[in-house]
Amino acid sequence: MARAKKPYWQQLQITHCGVVATPKGGVVFAGPGGAGKSTTTFTCVRGGMNFVAEDYGILDVSTAPRMYSLYNSGKFTPQTRSFFPEIETHVQPTRESKPAKAFMYYKDLFPNQLQSSTAIKAIFVLHQAAALETSLERSTEKEALIALMPSTLYQLPYVCHEGMRRISKLVESCPVYRLSLGTDLTKIVPVVHSFFDLEPAW
Repeated sequence: MARAKKPYWQQLQITHCGVVATPKGGVVFAGPGGAGKSTTTFTCVRGGMNFVAEDYGILDVSTAPRMYSLYNSGKFTPQTRSFFPEIETHVQPTRESKPAKAFMYYKDLFPNQLQSSTAIKAIFVLHQAAALETSLERSTEKEALIALMPSTLYQLPYVCHEGMRRISKLVESCPVYRLSLGTDLTKIVPVVHSFFDLEPAW
């Protein structure tokens, strides 16, 4: 007897990452807490790219990898807020007296740059570089799994074997790059754009 096909929603996976999109597709920003996902996502959207996800996205690997927007919110540390003063007037109130991160909606700052989903063209594993410039170089599936899997499993403890399989399929389906983030935030967007300017070789 043929096995019944799983409902579509059971083929989706909430994933801890950031995602931005261009007309040519999107990239996943991967890394543990503090790696720079929020800062890099905001920098890219501020630089003209579309927002898909920050903190969590919904991964679909039933066909070619695709990420769907779950929230249009962002959470920012005091350091990130110091980089982007325009955030301050859009910070939302919370029940915490001294929240570790400020909360805001991307729709308030970038109402025309919200995108519901994007085809994933690459995974960028984030690293903090002790340099002014930001650089991009090819990396490995292992590094991508280390960047995506532990934080997703830790923050979403109900993730099961099927969830791990979906994240693994994403990593196997996309090229992996290491994005070494320099201290000059204005250099990040041109480097991310440079990936889409390359002739695809996958």
